[in-house]
Amino acid sequence: MKGDMVHADSASTVYTSRIYSVRCPMKTAKIFKHGNSQAVRLPKEFRFEGSEVLIKRSGSGVLLLPTRLTYEQIMAVLGQFKGKIGRHQPKDQKRRWK
Repeated sequence: MKGDMVHADSASTVYTSRIYSVRCPMKTAKIFKHGNSQAVRLPKEFRFEGSEVLIKRSGSGVLLLPTRLTYEQIMAVLGQFKGKIGRHQPKDQKRRWK
């Protein structure tokens, strides 16, 4: 069922798009209304520690990130870089001071 349209209530319509992959099947999460906000109930394996997350729109999706990264998480990301990480500093400018 690709591109299912589910009617949550008369005021809103929720669109879901299911993408199946052999290597990494995607999980689903429930969307619900909490006051005037929309909330997502995350499955147990996707839960965050703490009471806040960073949020960023990425194309037509939303990316959630922890507000604090652990040393292990940082090292795991840095370990994925191959080769040399360099910094290209422009040459100093010559200035005339009056």
